Amino acid sequence: MHEDLNIFVSPTESPTFWVWMSGKSYCDGTYSMDRPCAETCVLEYIIKGSGSLELDGKKFTPKAGDMYILPLGSHQKYSSSADDPWEKIFVNLQGTAIPSFIKAYKLNNQILFNNCESLYPIFVEIFKKTKENLPTDTIMEECCMLLHKLLMRLTRKIEENKEIPEEVRILKDYIESHLSEDISMDELSSLIYRSNDYTNKVFRKYYEIPPYTYYLNKRIDMAKVLLTNTALNIKQIAERLGYKESHYFSKQFHLLTGMTPKEYRTLEKTKKM
Repeated sequence: MHEDLNIFVSPTESPTFWVWMSGKSYCDGTYSMDRPCAETCVLEYIIKGSGSLELDGKKFTPKAGDMYILPLGSHQKYSSSADDPWEKIFVNLQGTAIPSFIKAYKLNNQILFNNCESLYPIFVEIFKKTKENLPTDTIMEECCMLLHKLLMRLTRKIEENKEIPEEVRILKDYIESHLSEDISMDELSSLIYRSNDYTNKVFRKYYEIPPYTYYLNKRIDMAKVLLTNTALNIKQIAERLGYKESHYFSKQFHLLTGMTPKEYRTLEKTKKM
């Protein structure tokens, strides 16, 4: 049994987002964890092997290709099989933003996710990033973006298993792949060769809002992450999200959140104090 770990001590008692630990575990029959009231949110991917997981009394059997998300404050208890031991890769997160982060992707009601092989490379990206010789703040910023990527891909995978029409999936995938670009309703409608009215109607049926509103909301969600977890100024954030003018970005942010980007950043900073 051995592990390859990267540990980061948080500079504050209640960070907004923090990678406390990333690592790989090469388990044997002695491997076992028991956290009665966990101070970290755990995301783990099982590379090979099998084992048992118990979360607040609910039991699961994670195996190769599975991943699980164990929320903050839960009773996390898991152990590797002795006959078929785990090899796994993981990231442990801390921060006041983590619960809402998970909830935003509608992943807060599920623990174990099967057949997640396509997500393994993102776990590897996070693990490698935490080993790089970079300032800690930079590592946290880039890991935050990678976590967004991971959760977005996981949500997409879940939805692919639902009976969502292909044209709706095309719209959603296109939006999520072009958040840093300026796209229009006409552009979205042309993807499925339909009118704007039909495109709005069919997308709203499955996601409760029109596709362009979905696009705007996702852009603002990304802006919130950058405002909270990076030192980028407003102009730099606007540019990263594909806005041609920072003034327009600020206006749109205010319209959708009720506050300016500067006010939002200040508010989030006060929560850390």
